[in-house]
Amino acid sequence: MNTLTELHQDHIHLDRLLSVLMQRIESLRAGGAPDFPLVSEIAEYIEHYVKKHHHPREDRMYALFKGRNGQLDAVIAQCEQAHQVLEREGHGLLEIIEGARNDAVMPMDELVARLDGFVTDEKAHLDFEEGEVFPRIRTVAVPADWAVLAETLPARPDPLFGPDRVAAYERLYAELEGMAGSGS
Repeated sequence: MNTLTELHQDHIHLDRLLSVLMQRIESLRAGGAPDFPLVSEIAEYIEHYVKKHHHPREDRMYALFKGRNGQLDAVIAQCEQAHQVLEREGHGLLEIIEGARNDAVMPMDELVARLDGFVTDEKAHLDFEEGEVFPRIRTVAVPADWAVLAETLPARPDPLFGPDRVAAYERLYAELEGMAGSGS
């Protein structure tokens, strides 16, 4: 499995998490009670795994391919900028959720709007990488590129989707399993 395939798998996993988050948003819109512990787990996972592992791997992979194709360079630049914006949004969202868990006052419609905006932005970013960036990389990559990336960007075990799940994500994992069992 090459680095691009591993990153694609991360995107599949992130999309599943964003679907759980969207279900929680819809529940809030319908007047349901907030599930702050679950939403917090999702935000923490994104903050820790995506920000500290997934995006840096992508950025370093992008660095290898810069300069090979003008169109690729343009979409990579967009992607790198989006990573910075998404990381700020994710960190801000985590702070808001933690505040809400600790009884900070925030109107529910504002919380829902922030959550919805985050999911929308994340999904658009994943679609952009999958539809614009990754296909262009495939057109310029040669086997030696994948060997260099495998050596310099080794995969790190995913704390939620990997073989050794971290206990902090057990509830989230159970939620994902429930979604898979219900066909959601």
